[in-house]
Amino acid sequence: MVETIQENPDTTIKLSNGNVYIVKEPLEIVLQMIYKYEKGIHAWVHIIFNNTISERDVYYGFVIIA
Repeated sequence: MVETIQENPDTTIKLSNGNVYIVKEPLEIVLQMIYKYEKGIHAWVHIIFNNTISERDVYYGFVIIA
């Protein structure tokens, strides 16, 4: 789990387990990537518990199927 993200000038990501990563992507891109990842997780949970596919289950242009 991400604890902090800082950009000065490199983007540094600190996880709750203590690991620290320095990445080349700017802060805005990292946040977009996290958002897309979490959106995909929520879509999977929706499909698993409801056994349905809705518009929000489309992720990166693909329909997620269980």
